[in-house]
Amino acid sequence: FSRAELGHQQRTRRVMKIADMAARASDVSLPKQARGNASVLEGTYRLLGNEFIEPEAILEAHQGCTVERAAEFAEIVVAHDTTSFEFKGEEAREGLGPLCGGGQGMFAHYSLALSRTGQPLGVLALRVWRRAKAVKPKRHPRDRGRDEDRESLRWHEAMHEVSERLEGRTQAIHLMDREGDSYELLADLREHQQRYVVRVAHDRLLGKGDGSGESRLYS
Repeated sequence: FSRAELGHQQRTRRVMKIADMAARASDVSLPKQARGNASVLEGTYRLLGNEFIEPEAILEAHQGCTVERAAEFAEIVVAHDTTSFEFKGEEAREGLGPLCGGGQGMFAHYSLALSRTGQPLGVLALRVWRRAKAVKPKRHPRDRGRDEDRESLRWHEAMHEVSERLEGRTQAIHLMDREGDSYELLADLREHQQRYVVRVAHDRLLGKGDGSGESRLYS
Protein backbone atom coordinates (compact mmCIF):
# COMPACT_ATOMS: atom_id res chain seq x y z
CA PHE A 1 0.00 0.00 0.00
CA SER A 2 3.03 2.29 0.01
CA ARG A 3 2.16 3.29 -3.59
CA ALA A 4 -1.37 4.41 -2.73
CA GLU A 5 -1.89 8.00 -3.90
CA LEU A 6 -4.24 9.46 -1.30
CA GLY A 7 -3.30 13.13 -1.49
CA HIS A 8 -0.98 13.08 1.49
CA GLN A 9 1.83 10.76 2.56
CA GLN A 10 0.49 10.67 6.10
CA ARG A 11 -2.71 9.05 4.83
CA THR A 12 -0.70 6.44 2.96
CA ARG A 13 1.30 5.64 6.10
CA ARG A 14 -1.95 5.31 8.05
CA VAL A 15 -3.32 2.83 5.50
CA MET A 16 -0.13 0.79 5.75
CA LYS A 17 -0.42 0.74 9.56
CA ILE A 18 -4.08 -0.32 9.45
CA ALA A 19 -3.28 -3.09 6.94
CA ASP A 20 -0.44 -4.31 9.14
CA MET A 21 -2.72 -4.44 12.20
CA ALA A 22 -5.40 -6.29 10.24
CA ALA A 23 -2.89 -8.81 8.92
CA ARG A 24 -1.68 -9.56 12.45
CA ALA A 25 -5.20 -9.99 13.88
CA SER A 26 -7.75 -10.30 11.08
CA ASP A 27 -10.31 -12.12 13.23
CA VAL A 28 -10.89 -9.37 15.83
CA SER A 29 -12.55 -5.95 15.91
CA LEU A 30 -10.80 -2.65 15.16
CA PRO A 31 -10.51 -1.71 18.88
CA LYS A 32 -8.79 -5.02 19.58
CA GLN A 33 -6.51 -4.58 16.58
CA ALA A 34 -5.46 -1.23 18.06
CA ARG A 35 -4.54 -3.05 21.30
CA GLY A 36 -6.10 -0.40 23.51
CA ASN A 37 -4.25 2.50 21.89
CA ALA A 38 -6.91 5.24 21.68
CA SER A 39 -4.94 7.43 19.26
CA VAL A 40 -4.36 4.54 16.85
CA LEU A 41 -8.06 3.63 16.95
CA GLU A 42 -9.11 7.25 16.41
CA GLY A 43 -6.71 7.50 13.45
CA THR A 44 -8.27 4.38 11.94
CA TYR A 45 -11.82 5.72 12.26
CA ARG A 46 -10.84 9.11 10.84
CA LEU A 47 -9.20 7.55 7.80
CA LEU A 48 -12.14 5.22 7.14
CA GLY A 49 -14.52 8.17 7.38
CA ASN A 50 -12.43 10.53 5.24
CA GLU A 51 -14.59 11.51 2.25
CA PHE A 52 -11.52 12.59 0.28
CA ILE A 53 -10.08 9.06 0.20
CA GLU A 54 -11.36 6.77 -2.52
CA PRO A 55 -11.27 3.03 -1.72
CA GLU A 56 -10.36 2.39 -5.35
CA ALA A 57 -7.08 4.29 -4.86
CA ILE A 58 -6.12 1.99 -2.00
CA LEU A 59 -7.08 -1.12 -3.95
CA GLU A 60 -5.23 0.07 -7.05
CA ALA A 61 -1.93 0.11 -5.17
CA HIS A 62 -2.50 -3.45 -3.99
CA GLN A 63 -3.53 -4.63 -7.45
CA GLY A 64 -0.34 -3.23 -8.96
CA CYS A 65 1.78 -5.21 -6.51
CA THR A 66 -0.36 -8.29 -7.11
CA VAL A 67 0.32 -8.11 -10.86
CA GLU A 68 4.06 -7.88 -10.20
CA ARG A 69 3.96 -10.93 -7.96
CA ALA A 70 1.86 -12.83 -10.51
CA ALA A 71 4.35 -11.99 -13.28
CA GLU A 72 6.95 -14.11 -11.52
CA PHE A 73 5.01 -17.23 -12.58
CA ALA A 74 4.35 -18.59 -16.06
CA GLU A 75 0.73 -19.23 -15.10
CA ILE A 76 -1.44 -18.60 -12.07
CA VAL A 77 -4.88 -19.52 -10.76
CA VAL A 78 -7.48 -16.77 -10.25
CA ALA A 79 -10.25 -17.86 -7.89
CA HIS A 80 -13.50 -15.92 -8.34
CA ASP A 81 -16.12 -16.01 -5.60
CA THR A 82 -18.74 -13.92 -3.81
CA THR A 83 -19.16 -13.39 -0.10
CA SER A 84 -21.67 -11.44 1.97
CA PHE A 85 -21.13 -9.09 4.91
CA GLU A 86 -23.95 -8.95 7.45
CA PHE A 87 -24.40 -6.06 9.85
CA LYS A 88 -26.58 -6.74 12.87
CA GLY A 89 -29.22 -4.40 14.21
CA GLU A 90 -32.98 -4.13 14.29
CA GLU A 91 -33.06 -0.80 12.46
CA ALA A 92 -32.24 -0.36 8.77
CA ARG A 93 -28.78 1.10 8.22
CA GLU A 94 -27.99 3.52 5.42
CA GLY A 95 -25.94 2.08 2.58
CA LEU A 96 -26.95 -1.54 3.22
CA GLY A 97 -29.49 -3.82 1.58
CA PRO A 98 -31.18 -7.18 2.13
CA LEU A 99 -29.17 -10.40 2.17
CA CYS A 100 -30.13 -13.91 1.15
CA GLY A 101 -32.16 -15.46 3.95
CA GLY A 102 -32.73 -12.16 5.75
CA GLY A 103 -30.56 -9.61 7.48
CA GLN A 104 -28.90 -6.53 6.04
CA GLY A 105 -25.50 -6.01 4.54
CA MET A 106 -23.61 -5.97 1.25
CA PHE A 107 -21.90 -8.33 -1.17
CA ALA A 108 -18.34 -8.49 -2.49
CA HIS A 109 -17.07 -10.47 -5.48
CA TYR A 110 -13.34 -11.19 -5.30
CA SER A 111 -10.84 -12.37 -7.88
CA LEU A 112 -7.94 -13.76 -5.86
CA ALA A 113 -4.66 -14.59 -7.58
CA LEU A 114 -2.76 -17.66 -6.41
CA SER A 115 0.24 -19.61 -7.58
CA ARG A 116 -0.34 -23.16 -8.83
CA THR A 117 0.76 -24.39 -5.39
CA GLY A 118 -1.78 -22.21 -3.59
CA GLN A 119 0.43 -19.30 -2.55
CA PRO A 120 -1.80 -16.19 -2.28
CA LEU A 121 -0.59 -13.32 -4.48
CA GLY A 122 -3.34 -10.76 -3.95
CA VAL A 123 -6.66 -9.48 -5.24
CA LEU A 124 -6.85 -8.57 -8.93
CA ALA A 125 -10.50 -7.48 -9.10
CA LEU A 126 -13.24 -6.56 -6.64
CA ARG A 127 -16.91 -5.72 -7.07
CA VAL A 128 -18.96 -4.45 -4.10
CA TRP A 129 -22.71 -3.86 -4.21
CA ARG A 130 -25.92 -3.91 -2.22
CA ARG A 131 -29.34 -5.07 -3.27
CA ALA A 132 -32.32 -2.79 -3.53
CA LYS A 133 -34.88 -3.18 -0.79
CA ALA A 134 -37.69 -3.56 -3.32
CA VAL A 135 -38.19 -7.13 -4.55
CA LYS A 136 -37.89 -7.49 -8.32
CA PRO A 137 -40.86 -9.20 -9.99
CA LYS A 138 -40.33 -12.61 -11.54
CA ARG A 139 -39.35 -12.38 -15.19
CA HIS A 140 -38.77 -14.72 -18.09
CA PRO A 141 -35.10 -15.88 -18.32
CA ARG A 142 -34.86 -14.13 -21.70
CA ASP A 143 -35.86 -10.83 -20.11
CA ARG A 144 -33.48 -11.33 -17.17
CA GLY A 145 -30.66 -11.83 -19.65
CA ARG A 146 -31.29 -8.38 -21.09
CA ASP A 147 -31.04 -6.67 -17.72
CA GLU A 148 -27.86 -4.56 -17.83
CA ASP A 149 -27.84 -4.38 -14.01
CA ARG A 150 -28.08 -8.12 -13.33
CA GLU A 151 -25.72 -9.42 -10.67
CA SER A 152 -24.39 -12.23 -12.86
CA LEU A 153 -22.46 -9.70 -14.94
CA ARG A 154 -19.93 -9.44 -12.10
CA TRP A 155 -18.37 -12.72 -13.30
CA HIS A 156 -17.84 -11.29 -16.78
CA GLU A 157 -16.55 -7.94 -15.53
CA ALA A 158 -14.09 -9.57 -13.13
CA MET A 159 -12.76 -11.92 -15.80
CA HIS A 160 -12.18 -9.06 -18.24
CA GLU A 161 -10.50 -6.86 -15.63
CA VAL A 162 -8.16 -9.69 -14.62
CA SER A 163 -7.21 -10.49 -18.22
CA GLU A 164 -6.53 -6.81 -18.94
CA ARG A 165 -4.33 -6.40 -15.87
CA LEU A 166 -2.34 -9.56 -16.59
CA GLU A 167 -2.06 -9.14 -20.37
CA GLY A 168 1.41 -10.16 -21.55
CA ARG A 169 2.68 -10.82 -18.01
CA THR A 170 1.37 -14.29 -17.16
CA GLN A 171 -1.44 -16.66 -18.06
CA ALA A 172 -4.45 -17.06 -15.79
CA ILE A 173 -6.62 -20.10 -15.16
CA HIS A 174 -10.00 -18.83 -13.95
CA LEU A 175 -11.50 -20.96 -11.17
CA MET A 176 -15.25 -20.60 -10.50
CA ASP A 177 -17.91 -22.41 -8.50
CA ARG A 178 -21.32 -23.64 -9.67
CA GLU A 179 -22.65 -20.12 -10.15
CA GLY A 180 -20.15 -19.72 -12.96
CA ASP A 181 -21.78 -22.55 -14.94
CA SER A 182 -23.58 -20.16 -17.26
CA TYR A 183 -23.64 -20.62 -21.01
CA GLU A 184 -23.22 -16.87 -21.48
CA LEU A 185 -20.15 -16.78 -19.23
CA LEU A 186 -18.59 -19.93 -20.70
CA ALA A 187 -19.04 -18.50 -24.19
CA ASP A 188 -17.41 -15.25 -23.06
CA LEU A 189 -14.42 -17.13 -21.65
CA ARG A 190 -14.03 -19.14 -24.87
CA GLU A 191 -14.42 -16.08 -27.08
CA HIS A 192 -11.57 -14.30 -25.26
CA GLN A 193 -9.39 -17.43 -25.20
CA GLN A 194 -9.32 -17.67 -21.43
CA ARG A 195 -8.45 -20.89 -19.60
CA TYR A 196 -10.92 -21.92 -16.92
CA VAL A 197 -12.19 -24.57 -14.52
CA VAL A 198 -15.88 -24.21 -13.61
CA ARG A 199 -17.79 -26.52 -11.28
CA VAL A 200 -20.77 -28.06 -13.07
CA ALA A 201 -24.28 -27.00 -12.02
CA HIS A 202 -26.46 -28.02 -14.97
CA ASP A 203 -27.07 -31.42 -16.59
CA ARG A 204 -26.33 -30.10 -20.04
CA LEU A 205 -27.44 -31.69 -23.29
CA LEU A 206 -24.39 -33.06 -25.13
CA GLY A 207 -26.08 -34.24 -28.30
CA LYS A 208 -28.17 -37.00 -29.80
CA GLY A 209 -27.70 -40.43 -28.31
CA ASP A 210 -27.35 -43.82 -30.01
CA GLY A 211 -31.06 -44.15 -30.65
CA SER A 212 -32.08 -44.55 -27.03
CA GLY A 213 -32.56 -40.85 -26.42
CA GLU A 214 -30.59 -37.70 -25.72
CA SER A 215 -27.06 -37.78 -24.34
CA ARG A 216 -26.57 -35.64 -21.24
CA LEU A 217 -23.61 -34.76 -19.07
CA TYR A 218 -24.75 -36.73 -16.02
CA SER A 219 -25.91 -39.81 -17.91
